[in-house]
Amino acid sequence: MGSAHENQPPRIRPVLILIAATSPATLMAVGVVPLNGWGVVAAAVADGLTTSPIQAATRTITPALVPAFQHTALYSFDAISQEIV
Repeated sequence: MGSAHENQPPRIRPVLILIAATSPATLMAVGVVPLNGWGVVAAAVADGLTTSPIQAATRTITPALVPAFQHTALYSFDAISQEIV
């Protein structure tokens, strides 16, 4: 038998808070701040690195929220909705 914490999703709140604080700033730097070629590249790389991993976070958290017999339908819906977006 494992510990009580074994089935809980990983703690990603600090990661999401950090990304929520930095991603908009880097995205604005790409579009608003007058940068030269390498500055735009650096800002775009920083934006790519700070893009929210919301899809991965959702797939990690949802099994705890949905009954086990609905996991297949949930993952199918998630995959289809991501393709539409």
